[in-house]
Amino acid sequence: MIIGLLVVLFLLVISNISADFICDIVGILYPGYMSFKAIETKDPDDDKQWLTYWTVFAVYKMIDFTATVLFFWVPYYYPLKFLVLVWLIYPEAKGASVIYDEHLKHHMETYSKKIDELVA
Repeated sequence: MIIGLLVVLFLLVISNISADFICDIVGILYPGYMSFKAIETKDPDDDKQWLTYWTVFAVYKMIDFTATVLFFWVPYYYPLKFLVLVWLIYPEAKGASVIYDEHLKHHMETYSKKIDELVA
């Protein structure tokens, strides 16, 4: 059922029917529900998975905000965005963990003291 829904949503995105909205729904609703389920379990691995996802998603949305202005006219921008979000979400692919471990972690560690000072 999930795969069928993803296919229908992907076809709508390819047709550019509410593509940006659908991408936001895919990036927020399912991960939000899975985060709720993770909070209610005793397994710390699913908590880490979804916290990692939300960290990567927050950075992704900041980049996407400017990228949309620059690239919304590029063919297949929204289908590519959709596929990236599915890759980030899909637990077996560990897309969010890959991005976090290979790119974000170093930057977060480098700037965490400055961010803490700014927040305080």
